[in-house]
Amino acid sequence: MHEGTGTALQQARWPVAGKSGTAQVTDARGSKLVNQWFIGYGPVEKPKYAVAVLVQNVPETDKNKSIPLFREVMDQLADQ
Repeated sequence: MHEGTGTALQQARWPVAGKSGTAQVTDARGSKLVNQWFIGYGPVEKPKYAVAVLVQNVPETDKNKSIPLFREVMDQLADQ
């Protein structure tokens, strides 16, 4: 994979797979925000862990913060 949100996972300690997503929300002041999520598993060949990450109330223009968090969790699990 050379483009898209999953490129951030190419450097993970083991092969992982998953899906990112966003959901539009509006805060109490009427500002438009998004909830960002990533759900995935690893290692791909013989899955051992499934992880879901949710980052709430992020400005629409921000990069998806759930992907690096997912990678961090999976890297920690790879060291177990």
